[in-house]
Amino acid sequence: MSVCPRAAAARRRRGVLARAAYAMRKARYADTPRLPLARAGSIGDVLTLSPAPPDVSQGARARSPDSEPRRKKRRRRRRARPARGALPPRQVLDAAELGAALDFYDDFTEGGVISVRVAVQRITWRLSHREQMAWSAARCLELMPKARAEAEPAVWPVWAAYVNTLATVLLADLSPEFDRVCLCAARAGRGPFLALPLRGYLGWRRRARLAGYA
Repeated sequence: MSVCPRAAAARRRRGVLARAAYAMRKARYADTPRLPLARAGSIGDVLTLSPAPPDVSQGARARSPDSEPRRKKRRRRRRARPARGALPPRQVLDAAELGAALDFYDDFTEGGVISVRVAVQRITWRLSHREQMAWSAARCLELMPKARAEAEPAVWPVWAAYVNTLATVLLADLSPEFDRVCLCAARAGRGPFLALPLRGYLGWRRRARLAGYA
């Protein structure tokens, strides 16, 4: 039975995302203290309930149903939803950034055929300082390749950050509109505005509008 290469690549990408999400959750809750578990048979020794003496007889309770305590209705707590026009939680953004970084890396390196250094060298850069930033990101990706992230799922967020930096520098050099958004973010003092994801629900244009940069 033959398997479509695109389907196999999509299956591998879903596996990578699942392992990376598990590693991020494990790292997030690693420092959280756990509650001690009680030993078998110790609950009864610690807490012993003694029945309270009845105030009225069973016959009187049967004749006067109003004497029974009424149970209070519990109100269901509604989960807090993000405000309309607000970005989703950080873990959703991290997962979207990782998926977009995998797609960008495959396109940038032509499916892993060429290295990141060669791909950066092929580009005709408009500004020299952005070319230097791209070379710095390429060297970081050589020190932390994709194969290491596949072997150590905890490295995926760092690898995705380097790829996102490379994509941000490239898009800022190619798109004056994105360059203006990055300049507005720098003036606002909210940190660098990243390019990935490029399109979709969390694309850079929508994130720029929500942040007030466009």
